Amino acid sequence: MTPETPADSDLQYIRSLSPRLRTSEDSALAEVLEHPAAHPPEPAEPAEKTNSESVDAAPSLLGPPPDGGLRAWLVVIGSAFAIFCVLGLVTGAGQFQAYYLAHQLKGYSPSTVAWLASIQITLTFGGAVVSGALFDAYSAQPLVMLSTLGQFGSLVALAFSTRYVHFLLSHAAFGVSAAIVYSPATGIAAHWFLRRRGTAVAVIMSGAGAGGVVYPILIKNLTDRFAWRDAILILAGIHFALMLPGCLFMKKRLPNRPPVPLRALARPWKDFRYCFLIVGQSLTSLAVFSPYFNAALYARANNASPTVVGYAVAILQAGNFVGRMASGPLADALGTWRVFVAFALLSAVTLFAFFVAPMGTAGTVAGLAIYGAVSGGHVTLIPAVTASISPAHEIGMRLGLLWTVLAASMLVGPVISGELVAAGGGLYKWAGLWNALQFCLSSAVLSVPGIVMWRRRRRGEA
Repeated sequence: MTPETPADSDLQYIRSLSPRLRTSEDSALAEVLEHPAAHPPEPAEPAEKTNSESVDAAPSLLGPPPDGGLRAWLVVIGSAFAIFCVLGLVTGAGQFQAYYLAHQLKGYSPSTVAWLASIQITLTFGGAVVSGALFDAYSAQPLVMLSTLGQFGSLVALAFSTRYVHFLLSHAAFGVSAAIVYSPATGIAAHWFLRRRGTAVAVIMSGAGAGGVVYPILIKNLTDRFAWRDAILILAGIHFALMLPGCLFMKKRLPNRPPVPLRALARPWKDFRYCFLIVGQSLTSLAVFSPYFNAALYARANNASPTVVGYAVAILQAGNFVGRMASGPLADALGTWRVFVAFALLSAVTLFAFFVAPMGTAGTVAGLAIYGAVSGGHVTLIPAVTASISPAHEIGMRLGLLWTVLAASMLVGPVISGELVAAGGGLYKWAGLWNALQFCLSSAVLSVPGIVMWRRRRRGEA
């Protein structure tokens, strides 16, 4: 009997890998391992060439991922810092909104101010297709550096903003800059990890929850102690420093490749499960981020203590961190799609229970924390459910296309909630009811593919 080689082991592992963690790079690697004669290795680079360009582009490095080692874990650390910074500021925009309504933009309605955060988050996620294509075609580090400079510049501009249009342009610039690094930061783990990819991805995405807790607290304390301009300039300096690990350590391992042709974007729409995912998540996206942007307003409307009002966004984000960390193990144990739908339904229940009727301080804290946990778990599983219904070579394209389509819902959702808050005299009850109904409809739509597949399996067994 021929002994099993490491290449055989890696090939078997790729074939058995959960769809939640399999990527297009795995398919390419499997092809190399299965037909090595058709893919001869190129000569290795000289040992003294250790600059980032040779690491990023060397085709000779195509092969089984190292699944660890100093270089691989430095990539994970750099990506985690990038996600910490980007999503910390993007999802913590509710702290900015509360400050604007009390100071520079106090004459504006909540729905008008909500456009600032809506446009920022829309540009961040809506640019996923473009940033993913850039990541495939070019080296990672120039993209991270460009994004870092753009984020720093937009925060400096924000510090000097005095009029609504200034704030709008500053937040839009930050969203564009954040989009440049978002796809590389979330996809680069697949270059370096195979068997331990779940751990690597969990470490990277934990930065989102941690940033969502730290940034609102940081913004609140800076704006309490300093004038607006000084506070945001200090924030810009801290943000720039925290992005440096990403600039230094985020390096591609696989060679650059041409972008996916435009005609390939039509293929996913022939999969009914993907279409239902798009529709269901479009409904969810109308609601999911509105409580994040209006957390302080919700707490104030419930006459919560000043401390709870000041830290409402941080409380919600702390729950979000717990939900993000718990979603992966729950999905592995109970089924990705099942847990995904359950989190959407629990989000609806939480909104009905805590965000419609008046609450005291304790109820406000509980509502914020629980909603953060269940909504965070739901959003975290979006890449997982997309991967579970996608061919390995289309996962990245389908996920980028999904985020781009959802950007429209993310744009108008918080604005609709802002109008409903104004219609309710500053109370969140009508916005809470609207958000809860969106999650109910989304849960129903997202349940359809699972029911259809279950019925097909039953007919097959019969």
